[in-house]
Amino acid sequence: MERHHAPQAHGMPAGPEKRDINVRFVLWSGVGIVLLMAATFALFVPYFKVETAALPSAEKTPFSDARPLPPAPRLQQTPWGNLADFNNAQNTAMRSYGWVDKQNGIVHIPVERAIELTLQRGFKARPEGAPPVTVLKPETLKSASAAPAPGAGDAHTPAAAPREAASPRQPAGPKP
Repeated sequence: MERHHAPQAHGMPAGPEKRDINVRFVLWSGVGIVLLMAATFALFVPYFKVETAALPSAEKTPFSDARPLPPAPRLQQTPWGNLADFNNAQNTAMRSYGWVDKQNGIVHIPVERAIELTLQRGFKARPEGAPPVTVLKPETLKSASAAPAPGAGDAHTPAAAPREAASPRQPAGPKP
């Protein structure tokens, strides 16, 4: 059986490679890079020593210790601690008696006691002439959301023309 070889490109023989990479070249390249880094370090250390010696000494100035505060609002140093302190203060206020405004006689009481007093005394009645309260039951809400809006047609029938709402003072019907 005769084997067909791929045509040679750029003078390279067809078929698998005959040898691996040149290990000696790779190792000597690594050694050269390390030596170059060591030489750079050896040259720059004396340079930095000379340059830092030429700098003026760090004398204290009248403003060296003064540190101006940034404008408000300032960032918190320990936000988790501040939050814990805030929560503790709020919980203490919710569970204790205290003055809110002593001159006007306004106090705060624990939440549990406020609930007991509200249940004992009840809520104030609505003022005269207030509109009636409409209580919606969940069944009413479900059926209202499933039913189409009045006057809304489906995709094939046009929606009905909007009508004017009748008010108690005005009879329903077309305007003259």
